[in-house]
Amino acid sequence: MKEKEKGLRYQHEIDFDVAEMYAKSNCKHCYGRGIVQMDHNFGDPIRKDRQKATKVDYCQCVHKMAKKYG
Repeated sequence: MKEKEKGLRYQHEIDFDVAEMYAKSNCKHCYGRGIVQMDHNFGDPIRKDRQKATKVDYCQCVHKMAKKYG
């Protein structure tokens, strides 16, 4: 049986305190917040009059730091 990898791979809910704790202050993707927000529009171009889905996820820097310091 394989061991589970350390890090935030199986996290389902976003914890803002964890994101802030593991975030790098000089990250260019999240600007030190630890959270990245992405907008999806189900295959259509993103426009104001169409519905869009917002996905919030941890930044790559949070995943790396959590895996390193776990």
